[in-house]
Amino acid sequence: MSKKVFIETLGCAMNERDTEHMIAELRDKEDYEVTFDSTEADLILINTCSVRERPVHKLFSELGAFNKYKKPSTKIGVTGCTASHLGAEIIKRAPYVDFVLGARNVSKITEVLHRPKAVEIDIDYDESQFAFSEFRGSSHKAYVNISIGCDKACTFCIVPKTRGDEISIPADLIINECIKASDKGAQEIFLLGQNVNNYGRRFSGDHEKITFAELLNKISKIDKVKRIRFT
Repeated sequence: MSKKVFIETLGCAMNERDTEHMIAELRDKEDYEVTFDSTEADLILINTCSVRERPVHKLFSELGAFNKYKKPSTKIGVTGCTASHLGAEIIKRAPYVDFVLGARNVSKITEVLHRPKAVEIDIDYDESQFAFSEFRGSSHKAYVNISIGCDKACTFCIVPKTRGDEISIPADLIINECIKASDKGAQEIFLLGQNVNNYGRRFSGDHEKITFAELLNKISKIDKVKRIRFT
């Protein structure tokens, strides 16, 4: 019998894609299926944003509510940017939280699930070459990450401190992901990165060096893709 996971996603499209990655990993490696009822879930995840202060306050309010109504055996995990920012402080303030997983450590979701009070928030961890299992929340639109992290130091933004330095994802992984998505019906590809114009400036390992414009050209040649967007 499949276990059930409930995920609340706060924030941006990048967080939505991280949620899709976690669902895929949990489904394929731990036999979870998504539920929209937190009271029947075996695992509750809050995928957080910390660009503004209000979502941080909302996190602890939501955690208290989930803990009150969850099944006794249900685990609670906090993921995303607030997880990276606050780390172990989350468990101090909410001791019933079972693990904390930072925004740069999404691929470790099935590991921390089995480590009591695990805190994985390494912003130097390199996920740029990790091939996630496939899951999409939409049948017609596909979010696709083209980079992780950010090299800027804007005074108003916390992202470099929660997602680490910028690394471009290899073009072949991106193209393969776009092809898989289009084969399953996606006609719109939405490319995600903190600064998409920086694509190709830094890769992890020996990969084809291409620019963002060249990447767009490659994706445009996929027959079933009708629209390419980016932010």
